[in-house]
Amino acid sequence: MYLNSKKPVILSVMWIGLLLVTSCQPRILRNLKQVSPGQTTEKIHLLNDSLTEWRYRAHVEAFGQNMSGIFIMKKSETGYRAFLMTDFGLKVLDFLLLPNGDYEVNHIMEHMNYKFIKENLAQNLIMLLPPDPYDELRIFSIDSTEMLYSPEKKMIYFANQNAIFKVERLNNRKNTVATTQQKDNAAIEILQPGPGISILLKPLN
Repeated sequence: MYLNSKKPVILSVMWIGLLLVTSCQPRILRNLKQVSPGQTTEKIHLLNDSLTEWRYRAHVEAFGQNMSGIFIMKKSETGYRAFLMTDFGLKVLDFLLLPNGDYEVNHIMEHMNYKFIKENLAQNLIMLLPPDPYDELRIFSIDSTEMLYSPEKKMIYFANQNAIFKVERLNNRKNTVATTQQKDNAAIEILQPGPGISILLKPLN
């Protein structure tokens, strides 16, 4: 009698636990099976892994401004330095981006020197980096695509044949707020609908 009375309680606890786990995941992952919980993985990321410096022709539309120039990313011992300068050589931004999602601002144009602007630009550029090797990613799979979810950075990496081709950044409600993806001819596009940020990077030879 006593044991039977415990069964509904145990089932209720299990059901609540299941609901909590699924509700903590982004909507796109809720109906997918987690294939490798807590596993760290290495994937070829959006930048060419064989290089330590990347140069792009950049076209940026952000915060009501349009600009074109040169975007340079350099790998360092502590992270990645990201530079953006206009065609006339005027430095727009100089960020140190860290794989764990943190960043440092070395320089930004005075009229863009607001926390909201710096945070959005930095977090969008961090999507270009490979997953943090110390990040315990939750890995899901559908067809030939793997989805590597980082709860810490609120990002989902989409990979096919061991190469990442798209990254989505999420907000606290786990809705997508920005997307970075590979385009034709090795170009990379970063899109954030609100506030409107569009960055198109075309590799320089």
